[in-house]
Amino acid sequence: MTKTYLNGYGWLYIMAIIDRYDRSIVGYEINSRSRATEWLAAFDKAVKNRFPEGTRDQ
Repeated sequence: MTKTYLNGYGWLYIMAIIDRYDRSIVGYEINSRSRATEWLAAFDKAVKNRFPEGTRDQ
């Protein structure tokens, strides 16, 4: 997670989920808050990115 200032918006948090093997960003969320719900949104994007619809139960 990193915090950055954007003119006109104020402070924003960038929450990224990074693949441990190839160090690529597989999911992220940018928001003015850093709560569990924002982290879960980033995690959900990462799971959907790595496991597209229909491939999780195989």
